[in-house]
Amino acid sequence: MTNQSRELFFYKGMRLQSYDQPLNSHPRLTEILMETPACIGGYERTWGIENNNLYLVDLKIHSENLFSDVSEYGLFADWFTGNINFGQGDIKLRGMHNRYEKYLSLRFEKGVLAEKKVLTYNEAYPPEPEDC
Repeated sequence: MTNQSRELFFYKGMRLQSYDQPLNSHPRLTEILMETPACIGGYERTWGIENNNLYLVDLKIHSENLFSDVSEYGLFADWFTGNINFGQGDIKLRGMHNRYEKYLSLRFEKGVLAEKKVLTYNEAYPPEPEDC
């Protein structure tokens, strides 16, 4: 099994990585993936958080015309609502999954930072309920 590649984020001078993938909820994801070179995860991506807004800063794609609404910060991720979690502190290994002591969790609503918390692994990634 190949490790999933991580997203790269820049936030308040920090370089952070996460397995959460905001681009996966883009309404034109299929079209985007068709324009990307072969790489783990289908695309290479870098994100920035500027003025509490989430921006796709760099996406290695073949087509320069895929997005027309790119600002000086990048493509505003107004399609994304959800959490992005960043491992912090020492890594605690559990089987095939890395777990950290704590997680910086950023919650976005339509690309705008709505909440910032520090969570445990189980809070950041709650177990899925079992089917009855």
